[in-house]
Amino acid sequence: MRHSRSADSEHGPLDGFLLKYPADDRAQDFLLSSAPEVVERVIRDFRPLNEGERDYSGLLTSFVKKVRLQHSERGPPGREGAPHRSPERRGHDSHDLRRTVDKFCRRYPVDDDAYGCLAKCPTDVALRVMRDFRPPREGEADYSALLKTFVRKCHTEGHVAATYAPSRGRERDRGEDRRPHRGGGRRSPMEDFLGRYPIDNRAREYLESLPAEVQELVMSEFRPKREGEADYSSLMTSFITRCRQDSGVQERASRIPVQPQRQEVVAAAPTGDLEEFRRLYPMDDRAFEFLTTSPPEVREHILATFQPRRQNDTDYSAPVTAYVRECRKQSGTPFSSGTPFSAGGAERGHGRRCTPSRSRGRRPPTREYSRHRGRRGRELEGSRSRSRDHRKPEGAGNEIGEVLRHFAKKYPVDDRAFEYLSNSDPDVIWRVVQDFVPKREGESDYSALVTTFVKRVRERDCLARR
Repeated sequence: MRHSRSADSEHGPLDGFLLKYPADDRAQDFLLSSAPEVVERVIRDFRPLNEGERDYSGLLTSFVKKVRLQHSERGPPGREGAPHRSPERRGHDSHDLRRTVDKFCRRYPVDDDAYGCLAKCPTDVALRVMRDFRPPREGEADYSALLKTFVRKCHTEGHVAATYAPSRGRERDRGEDRRPHRGGGRRSPMEDFLGRYPIDNRAREYLESLPAEVQELVMSEFRPKREGEADYSSLMTSFITRCRQDSGVQERASRIPVQPQRQEVVAAAPTGDLEEFRRLYPMDDRAFEFLTTSPPEVREHILATFQPRRQNDTDYSAPVTAYVRECRKQSGTPFSSGTPFSAGGAERGHGRRCTPSRSRGRRPPTREYSRHRGRRGRELEGSRSRSRDHRKPEGAGNEIGEVLRHFAKKYPVDDRAFEYLSNSDPDVIWRVVQDFVPKREGESDYSALVTTFVKRVRERDCLARR
């Protein structure tokens, strides 16, 4: 055995093995990310039928998988009966680990601080880091910040694994026994979760404000595409919103009762939920006022079911206004003259084509609302004819202009395209603002796309009237 080590003195046992049996980077990474005992056994026992081949990637990967499986069946090292390793063997393992770290850092360049952070890790943590570290982009000049964050995360998870029994960990994976553990110096599941997925204070407050059952749902189901990111605040906030919608709160608010009588709605003082909703979906004061003046059951329905087509927008004023308008129509709530899309624009459509409702699986307008529309039909005939003549409905020009300005600010168009859109029926304008989704954001001119989309919506609107 000592003679074989001297034969590999120039490169070390691991490098000598890889020189003898060439493999691609993926197969080498798979071997290097294994436990030291697995690597040692692979170097000792791997004997392919044919020597001198150019590529052993497939054979090596299969053999490493088999050794890993046998190693896992015997249990992790450190248990009673585990083989004793001599100081000499540990020294060689340390030397091989340092070589592996050097190779890893050549692939992902880091500064001295990040290199020392990885090199000083326990062997199992360092191997896990090198196995699971997957940055968003390859070929960057510096991965120091990402690597240090990922090393801290692996340290935290290693501490959690040592703190909790394996059976308790399996129960936690199945979604069972997720009650907070207090006392004894142990961290709660919430702290473990946040140690794995760092978020800012605002996102943490949002998570901690949820009911216990929704918190458990978030902790059990949140699975981002990439591990080891420095900040998951945006992803976490969006996921929490979806969990709130999937929880019992949505079921209790999934149906809006029809108002028996028309009555003026007084603006409600913004509650914590409304302020949080505005933080998640930024909007201007006019759109927020339109939301707060809705009845409580309408507000609850909107907070539970609002799903914008695009996440992470900077301004949701137009889609929020459109959705509040739709929910008010379904509930039979009157529109005051100072709210967006009032007068003719507020009353048009009456459920002919509830595109947002249909796309989100919501109910169409109720029969009570249809009868209400029948009574109001003659009163609205004048405003309809005016809108067909491409004049804005009385009392709604300022509100429609506000929404159009928001839309044109987000999707710049020339004067001709803007005039073509603004001269459309209010219902057409609402559909364009709600449904227009270009393939690419951030372009300097959307005139042709907007004009084509407005024309298509106009044609569908004319066909629906016949």
